[in-house]
Amino acid sequence: MSEYILITGAGGGIGKAVVRRLLQQGYEVFGCDIRKTDMKHKKYHGVVMDVTSVESIQEALKTVTKITDRLYAVINTAGIMYTGSLVEENPDRLDKIVDGNLLGMFRVNQIFFPLIEKGHGRILNFSSEYGKYFTSPFSAYYMLTKHAVESYSDGLRRELAFLGIPVISAI
Repeated sequence: MSEYILITGAGGGIGKAVVRRLLQQGYEVFGCDIRKTDMKHKKYHGVVMDVTSVESIQEALKTVTKITDRLYAVINTAGIMYTGSLVEENPDRLDKIVDGNLLGMFRVNQIFFPLIEKGHGRILNFSSEYGKYFTSPFSAYYMLTKHAVESYSDGLRRELAFLGIPVISAI
């Protein structure tokens, strides 16, 4: 039986590199991204998913459950980065980065949780080294979301420990 892993942000950067490594190790991968990702591999399933949309994540769940009813892992790498002045930028900018970097992760984990639980799986939330540092000028938008991801992951880890589901925060 294959072990299935779902990864967000699979279209580029860290997400794409993780997908390649997982495929090399023999996992079956659902590569989720806001745009269709094409990776030529028999164990790769490209899934269009926008982490800022509950409806999109639910559609992705339907796609995944056509193939499996359990996940070995959910890996959250999707995110965006903004820099700018906290007193000069439009407040919509903060809404967008919090929605993509924190709430998107929350939505994905919550919606896919039944598959994680059934698969005795785990959750891996990518943060950033900036989630550990003091906030620097003009980087607060990004850094505050990464601090929040660290806190969210710690709380989720403590809650799911009772169910034997590991939650890891990676930087």
